[in-house]
Amino acid sequence: MKIGILTKNAAWPLLAVGLLVLSAKIYGHPSPQSPPNIGVSGHLSVDKVERGRTVQAVVEMDIPSGFHVNSNRPLEKFLIATQLQIQAPLGVRVGTVVYPRPVLRNLKFSKNRVSVFEGHTIMRVNVTVPANFGPSSTELKAQLRYQSCNDDFCFPPQTREVTFPIAVVGTRTTGSRMKRALALFDMQTDIAGESEKPELANLSDIAGSSVAGSMEEFEAKASPHPAVLLPVLFL
Repeated sequence: MKIGILTKNAAWPLLAVGLLVLSAKIYGHPSPQSPPNIGVSGHLSVDKVERGRTVQAVVEMDIPSGFHVNSNRPLEKFLIATQLQIQAPLGVRVGTVVYPRPVLRNLKFSKNRVSVFEGHTIMRVNVTVPANFGPSSTELKAQLRYQSCNDDFCFPPQTREVTFPIAVVGTRTTGSRMKRALALFDMQTDIAGESEKPELANLSDIAGSSVAGSMEEFEAKASPHPAVLLPVLFL
């Protein structure tokens, strides 16, 4: 009788171990209903951005075979669109996001065709660093929101973040150079008098992105007295 009790008690630990092993076999492998592992990356079209120039920021998605993400216009109200939002520092201008051409698919969960992105997907946006931008480095922050699906159903939406470090180069063309040009213009106005006041079509020509030649353009437009410019230019 004692032996039977001991055998029955010893069976419980064995049963518990068996359940643990069975659970490990069931839950130890990823579920076939798991969302796909989509690669998201970003880069700029150049290594360094010159002040006053426009470059492209690119966000890329690598969508595994058998899956897709809804396009930015998925054609069904219950589907969540892919959206790329860019956060730029003060002064930096960001254009409209250009999405790739979508693919139209007939899927089991929709009676109508849906608009999707598949495979290697590229989104682009123009970024302009102004000519008077001060810092020598800055960064953009992008948020990419998308909903991935297979042929049978869609997964909950995800949001991924991408950072774009920007190295800013080039001479700042406003500030001191603009002040110098304005002072030169005032001097010519005083000398010429109101009757011969020089016309200056656009001061931005002096402080444009091209440093070389701007003062020569100013002389051609604003000065009927070239000799007066000599002491100013050599200050």
